[in-house]
Amino acid sequence: MIEESAVVIELDNEADNSTMLIEVLPQSACGSCDAKSACGTSLLSSLFKHRATRMQVENSVNARPGDHVVVGIDESEMVSGSVRLYLWPLLGLIGGAIAAQSLVNPSEASAIIGGLSGMALALWLVHQRRDAPHIRVLRREVGIPVTLQTGNK
Repeated sequence: MIEESAVVIELDNEADNSTMLIEVLPQSACGSCDAKSACGTSLLSSLFKHRATRMQVENSVNARPGDHVVVGIDESEMVSGSVRLYLWPLLGLIGGAIAAQSLVNPSEASAIIGGLSGMALALWLVHQRRDAPHIRVLRREVGIPVTLQTGNK
């Protein structure tokens, strides 16, 4: 189970508190690493602003706004999502290029057009699938001070 910290922003339905809006806090290990001054990853992460991710999840731990919770996703769902997002388009690119060169015309231009078409088709298929991973609230952590920022929707 891959775990991440989050803060409860608001409850969706105040009557039954069945779902809640959470904000997953961006974390980086670069701040505590001794090699961060010589690391390319640290440099790249400092160039891009990290935004918190908001999502709607089931309130299975009876959390309230401002509570600190831990959410989790199964490793198998993470692996299958990564395969869909990275491997399928790559295979579409390679397969489209090979198909265009062997079926249409053995030229560089047909390989480029075929590869881009195959990748676009694979990305379209990934988009059509739309099966989101099941993110679960694992536990509520007590005693962690949290400040909520309002108006960042």
